[in-house]
Amino acid sequence: MTVAELAYEQIKTLPENQAREVLDFIGYLKEKRASIKIPATWARRVRSQAILA
Repeated sequence: MTVAELAYEQIKTLPENQAREVLDFIGYLKEKRASIKIPATWARRVRSQAILA
C-alpha cells in the first residue's frame, strides 16, 4: 500500500472537521515547500553526491 493509500484509509475514519484539518496541513506543507527555493546548480550537486555515496 502506498503512503497516499495509507493516509486515505486513516483520513476516512476521522470526523469531517478533523479531516479538513489534515487537508489544511497538507496545504501548509505544499506552500512551505514551494517557498523554499534551491538554486539548480546546488540541487544538481546534491543529487550527484547522493549517486556517488
